[in-house]
Amino acid sequence: MSFVTKISPQKRRPDRYNIFLDGKYTFPVSEEVLLSFGLKDGLELSDERIQEIVEEENYNKFYIKILDFLSYRIRSKDEVVKRLREYLYKAEIEEKFLQDIEAKILQRLEEAGLINDEEFVKNYISSASGSKTPPGPRKIKEFLFRKGVEASVIDKYLSNYPQETELEGAKSALEKRLRGAKVRDLKEKQKSLQFLLRKGYSYGIARTVVDSNFEV
Repeated sequence: MSFVTKISPQKRRPDRYNIFLDGKYTFPVSEEVLLSFGLKDGLELSDERIQEIVEEENYNKFYIKILDFLSYRIRSKDEVVKRLREYLYKAEIEEKFLQDIEAKILQRLEEAGLINDEEFVKNYISSASGSKTPPGPRKIKEFLFRKGVEASVIDKYLSNYPQETELEGAKSALEKRLRGAKVRDLKEKQKSLQFLLRKGYSYGIARTVVDSNFEV
């Protein structure tokens, strides 16, 4: 058993407090944790209760860090998991607490709708298709797959990718490469075709665009 002998606000962050047990600094807590556990001078704490406080503080701290990570743009679940694990391992959180903290944070984020791979896919496809040079569907799929999204989720929404959008994207990409010139020999025609295929456009679209720019 230990007793809270002192609680002092931090100088640089007055919303956080340093907790002293039995006359020694032991751990910091947020104001939320301070209030939820009713911490005050003279309070007696069991070892189990102390552990609960530390776990809750870690949970809140890393939840806030992940919210900041999500504030810049929408993320896939896999991106969030990887970043959260980086935070946890860097902070040297004991292995026995890692999974519980991770699971609790992910559950809260999912319940709040802050991580949702279907929304992530729809958002990215919408953004990509609305760009000046829309990428090919294969390029989009490669990007989303690298972000850890399941193929079935990607295919569900990419199957509706407008062919007109892909065609316009391929035209724009080839125009930028040729800088207004025409494809005048078979070697350049093949290079142009391979260029569009690498950009993720389908063979049929790439062939149509290259043929329309081919001039003997």
